[in-house]
Amino acid sequence: MRSALIRLNAEDTWPAPLRSLLNSNLPMLGAYERARAEWDARMVEDVMARLMPSPDPYRVYRETVLAECESIMRNVDLVGYHCTRLREREIDDVRHNGLRSSSPELLQKRVDDAVSDGLLSAIIAEQLHANHQAGHEYRRGMIWFVFDETSLQCESGVERLFRSWGGEALYNSHEKDPETGPALRSIGEPCIVEAAIPTSGINVPVEERVMGAYLERRGISTMYGAGMEGYVRTNVPVDRILRVIRRDDPAFEHI
Repeated sequence: MRSALIRLNAEDTWPAPLRSLLNSNLPMLGAYERARAEWDARMVEDVMARLMPSPDPYRVYRETVLAECESIMRNVDLVGYHCTRLREREIDDVRHNGLRSSSPELLQKRVDDAVSDGLLSAIIAEQLHANHQAGHEYRRGMIWFVFDETSLQCESGVERLFRSWGGEALYNSHEKDPETGPALRSIGEPCIVEAAIPTSGINVPVEERVMGAYLERRGISTMYGAGMEGYVRTNVPVDRILRVIRRDDPAFEHI
């Protein structure tokens, strides 16, 4: 049986025990954030304060609430959005096989397939094979997601992901190149892959981000804000792909 599926920006999808926990502890959580903000402001001008631990009297209380949040969220799936640019055959592949994590081998196959389909010249492909970041420490084996819908509506945050084909691991090395840059921008179309991601596999503490989103919506500023992005280090199987939203789908603008 699939775990409960929640959306970060839709509290009505959150487990009832989680909402009850946060609602009942809101005054103390707000007091912690205000004390933290005051200490952060003090450290800007007081050098000695930077050498001392924060005296926030609500820290232990908050850590207890966070631990309860983590326990509730342990077996929950969170809706994530993988923003990218895909070709028609790649859209079909995601719909039938899921998302595969970044690797030099996958990148090479995608480029070679584009050549076979007449979308890239052999000369351009050679340059792409020679210059990419798919094997880098912070690329290999990862799939990145945005987990809050509001970030999708911020054009500056995701526009580059939609502009060039191949993902950041490829276009980071070619955006400004007068030959390969235009070639990457000519392939595919912007897509959002919506998936159900187990919270246990996300690289950031989900309970911290959920609490932050809850507090920010109530006018309480936190260290992380209301947004959330992160990566997983496993392929996302097809049964966890909720939908592939193409640029011409009305849902693309209204997630």
